[in-house]
This record gives sequence, C-alpha cells and structure tokens, in this order.
Amino acid sequence: MGAPGKGAGTGKGGGQSAGAFFGGGGYASHGAYFVEKNRKLKEQFAAAAQVAEKPDGQAKPAIFRGLSFWMTGRTCVPDQELKRMIVEHGGVYEQYGFTRVSHIIADNLAAGNQTWGELKRRMKRGNVVTSSWVLDCIKEGKRIPETRYMPKC
Repeated sequence: MGAPGKGAGTGKGGGQSAGAFFGGGGYASHGAYFVEKNRKLKEQFAAAAQVAEKPDGQAKPAIFRGLSFWMTGRTCVPDQELKRMIVEHGGVYEQYGFTRVSHIIADNLAAGNQTWGELKRRMKRGNVVTSSWVLDCIKEGKRIPETRYMPKC
C-alpha cells in the first residue's frame, strides 16, 4: 500500500512497485515530489493560521489576502515567525521558488550577489520588500505602500 497523500494526481503510477518511483517514495518525478511537499507545507501553514486567533476569538485581519510571499537571505525577524504572521493575516507562503509570488522578502543582500541581480529583474513583475513591511502592515492593520521598504544594498 502507498503512503497517505500519494494517490491520484501526485504522479504515482499504477502497477509499479514503490521502489521504481523517484527516490523510492512513490513519486514519478522530482517535480511531483516537490508539488506534493509544497501542498503539505501550505496545509500546515493554513492549519496553524486557523489556530491563531485574537484573544477575543476573532480571526486576525486578512491584510495579505491574495498575496503570496517568498523569503531569501537573512531577515530581521525569524523566518518561521514571518511565515506564521503572513499566513495568519491571509497570505500564502511559497517555500520553493519565487517565480509565482507577488512579494519577495529580503532584508540583507549584497549588491554583487547573484540573487540580488535576479531580484532586481523580478521587481518589474512583483515587489521586493524587507520584513519590516510585513510588521508595519500588521501594526497598521492594513496593507501599506511597498515603495519605502525595498532592501538596501
């Protein structure tokens, strides 16, 4: 029998032994494995966000609804804390790859860094902000303009 969550739609084929699949884990390819891994991470973040409510039992404001995030480099706030805050306030955190996100969080990047070069190209299609933008939006209770929160290199 296959492991839970590896059934239809995840790249597992019929009739072959689990050892014939990517890494022996029942996935047809590296890509299928990461699709499933990303799905599970999103479920975990969403479950954690449902538990996190205000003390009076109300949900936190969905400041980041419709936005997706990815982090690179060091941040002033621990990454797990940032992920939790983003999801608690309606955002989606993408663990892998920044090509699908609306916001990239980067506090500390060197100007010569290859990642910074890629982020500069990416800025035309999305926003690159510091973790302070997330904190200030939450403090204000609304999405604030990103322009003042671009990382300095």
